[in-house]
Amino acid sequence: MTRGFGAETSEKGRKVVGRKAYLDGQSGEILKKTEKDEKLAKMPADLCPSAQKLWTDCVERWEMDDRAALTHLANACRSLTRLRTLENILQKDGMVIPNRFKQPSRHPAYALMTAESKNFREHMAALQLDIESLYKPEAD
Repeated sequence: MTRGFGAETSEKGRKVVGRKAYLDGQSGEILKKTEKDEKLAKMPADLCPSAQKLWTDCVERWEMDDRAALTHLANACRSLTRLRTLENILQKDGMVIPNRFKQPSRHPAYALMTAESKNFREHMAALQLDIESLYKPEAD
């Protein structure tokens, strides 16, 4: 494996995020992942389709063996699900709704959406992944 800033590259050519190398004391070989480590990469329940795609793309592209990295990814996917729900609410109701005095005011879901967007960006930044390489723009 080659080491770089923030990530390593495994033999399969995938990025390794948060992997700890456990060495055998006598032979110096890296021990294989245990069954406990295999259970860490389980997708959270109740994710929207775009969050499910983000989870599977990240897990397939990068080997995430660290509990903290998987927690950040799970929280980012949950945040993306909440973002999509808020976007649907705003699309249905509109960005501006009448307040109790019948004056136009910003929808309360807009403030929630900006906070959730910040939350999503913070979790994705904590992972230090090159997400743009996963989603290339389609040709026109």
